[in-house]
Amino acid sequence: MRLIIVTAFLLHLTGCTSLVADQIAHPNAMNLTFTDEQSAQEIFNLQPRKVGSLDYFYAPAAGLAQQEASFKSTINVTLTNSKTGTTTTTPYHYDDSHARKLSQHSEARGQVIMLHSYSTDSRSLYIDSLALRAQGYDVLLLDLNGHGKASDKPVSFGPADVERLHQLVTLIRDDSDLPLLLYGKSYGASVAAQYIAKHGNIDGFIGIAPMNNFTEAALIETKRSSPWLTQFISDEYIIAGIERAASSVGANVEQANTSRILRHHLQTDSWPPSLIFVGELDKLSKQETFKPFDAISKTKIITLPERPHMAMMVYDNIIDKQLSEWLMMFEEGKLR
Repeated sequence: MRLIIVTAFLLHLTGCTSLVADQIAHPNAMNLTFTDEQSAQEIFNLQPRKVGSLDYFYAPAAGLAQQEASFKSTINVTLTNSKTGTTTTTPYHYDDSHARKLSQHSEARGQVIMLHSYSTDSRSLYIDSLALRAQGYDVLLLDLNGHGKASDKPVSFGPADVERLHQLVTLIRDDSDLPLLLYGKSYGASVAAQYIAKHGNIDGFIGIAPMNNFTEAALIETKRSSPWLTQFISDEYIIAGIERAASSVGANVEQANTSRILRHHLQTDSWPPSLIFVGELDKLSKQETFKPFDAISKTKIITLPERPHMAMMVYDNIIDKQLSEWLMMFEEGKLR
């Protein structure tokens, strides 16, 4: 199956009907593009903040269930079969009514730093951020190097983002003793895993379709975005260019492989309880690579049926319910 387009993003917000959003589709990422970015930030209660030279957004959990309007979204993912030409459209629904029942209190249960996927930015996590707030968690979002507000910086393939992330973690740890989790999608999950492997000091890890082979993912993206050019350039030449780019910023693409990181660190005492979602049809985050980790007691691997990588980037009620159940066990200390 080959991704063609993502269509019909619908936001239903009581008292906020003027908000309009479109989808920008990539094979491994999607952005929300709002006609009024300031209004979008207000609706999602995202407050711009800074630590050192690092810009990020903060949104508190407190009061969401009592004060803010209910939220519903529908994202339609349309796929076409490259051999037969037939298309299928699957709607993915999310509403926060389930989580709101769990967050009828004024104090946060923890904090979550959220990391976006490659080719996108923190806007792709707006719905996810609201969902985590509805679960009772304060959220923090930042743009990774080469993306969004950090687009003036070279893509780091991990190392530079890990150190930028360390600034934020240090700030949070100095200001709060609440549990701190990292939540990452695809490339963002890889950055989160690289951070935990190097620095530790994280209480929980949530990975949505964690990126395995960065070279393979970058090759697929290059061929998708420049099909006419790649007809005349070999895969080997493109791969060599990708690896040279990583080397130029002091990175090793193999070190960005999330399953490799987990294989080496998952059973160490410093690794936190982990929840990982993989898609049955995902060719960039293959389920068979992660399923063996489910045998480790502090790790939960959830496979979502009939989902390619793009559909894994959509936050919906299925992910929300599984995440809610895991967070309850996390808070009760049942995952170590």
